[in-house]
Amino acid sequence: MSYTVKMTSDNSGQPTFYHRSEVLDAKEQLFELFQLSDPEIRRGLFSSLLVRNALVLLSGTYGTGKTQFVRLVAKLLFGGNEGEKFAYETCHQDLTVLDALYHLDLAELQQGKEVVHPKDILTARLKFFNEIQRAGSAFFNALLPLFAEQQVTYRDAVFESPDFVCLLDRNPEDATSGEIPGAFLDRINYSFDIPATHLEGMIRLQETRQQADGHHWNGLEELADPALTFEQLEETWADVERVEIPRRMLLFGGMLTDALRLCIAADRSTARPDYDLGCETCRFQGEICSHLLSVPGQRITDSMFRLAQALAWLDGEKQIQTGHLIAAFPWCLSHRLNLRPEHRRDTPGDQHWVRNVALDQMLRPKLPKWNEALDAYQEGDTGTLEELGENDLVIRELRVMATEKPSGQ
Repeated sequence: MSYTVKMTSDNSGQPTFYHRSEVLDAKEQLFELFQLSDPEIRRGLFSSLLVRNALVLLSGTYGTGKTQFVRLVAKLLFGGNEGEKFAYETCHQDLTVLDALYHLDLAELQQGKEVVHPKDILTARLKFFNEIQRAGSAFFNALLPLFAEQQVTYRDAVFESPDFVCLLDRNPEDATSGEIPGAFLDRINYSFDIPATHLEGMIRLQETRQQADGHHWNGLEELADPALTFEQLEETWADVERVEIPRRMLLFGGMLTDALRLCIAADRSTARPDYDLGCETCRFQGEICSHLLSVPGQRITDSMFRLAQALAWLDGEKQIQTGHLIAAFPWCLSHRLNLRPEHRRDTPGDQHWVRNVALDQMLRPKLPKWNEALDAYQEGDTGTLEELGENDLVIRELRVMATEKPSGQ
């Protein structure tokens, strides 16, 4: 079991919170204009924008305001205008990599030379891929190196992308849609289900549209005032990375994600999909692992720590705490979730299952015992860990670590 997180070279010293008042102003403006009633979604969604190079997926039916949300973010945090800082592409089955990412120099082409230049989407600091589920497999494959390595290659030419935030949206009810490939979904850091606005939110929205000079029916971004320059946002990304992740929180975060993977029958990460795990008769059949067809890899852990840093920074905290990891957990898991069919039928959606079943019913009741186990681990009390781990696979892993760690850790 390896509880690690990639720390950047910028993650030195303590956060300054220098631009926190401007960031909080952006958050207040954003959710005055974009009606989103769930405070946990608001908090997680906004915090994801403070994570450098975050990939954020917005899911919702027609008219829930996903594109409007992106345009508000562009205005409030990225300067607002399409071009250098903000660019978007609407996906469809016939969209090619050349259409979306490059353009040919026609003057050179007339002279027999194929010269390509990057389009704005490659260099933009806020990238938006609209209706991503409509894209073809070749397009998904082309985007993977952009997200993984911040560069793409066309023949012998390599084009690099500076640091960014990328927002993607999809409509699960779109009949023309395909499935987003699993490898692509795993690259996405965070996902949020965007519900339709109900009565109270609709009233607030219409009151906001009513200004002194009349009713504003155009985009809501016209009513927003830029809260930060992009340079200030870039400095904020670096400041968020300075939020400390104490060793106890590294352990706790690892325990959260290990609860998805650990199985008494086999290593789920290497077992064949058709291997009979015997979940029906297992003594741990009520655990999360028994509900999953497959288990997530390391990226969920890294995503969770990075979002926890942003949540802590937004709270003005110099260290992440347990609550920040718990708050980050649902937004990192739901798009990576692969539920067994019998459990899919019992829940209205993956995000609902993660928040209301996995987190509230399965994980939160374990927290007192996990905290006791962490105390025992820090004290080297393997006897207590043995006792607590009798019916808890995660604490069993902690006990193994306790027996192997050098003294003084």
